[in-house]
Amino acid sequence: MFDAAERATRLVAVVVGTTSSGNERSLRASLRALRRVGVEVPVLVGGAAIPDEATALALGADAWTGVDGATAIRALEQAIAAAS
Repeated sequence: MFDAAERATRLVAVVVGTTSSGNERSLRASLRALRRVGVEVPVLVGGAAIPDEATALALGADAWTGVDGATAIRALEQAIAAAS
């Protein structure tokens, strides 16, 4: 994930989804690592293990994608529109 984000030439967002709870520490560390390697685009987090926006933001995300794929697509479309 980090290598791909670093090398991308037209990165508009990074989306991370998690379906299993109990991974919050690792997820928070991953989001911090993305910033350390220079990712400056919005980082969106969601999935079944992220129940709400407050949780996503507390983990270090810029936005919440929701808990399902359709909501994630809408969140990504909003991030792309904002970056344009």
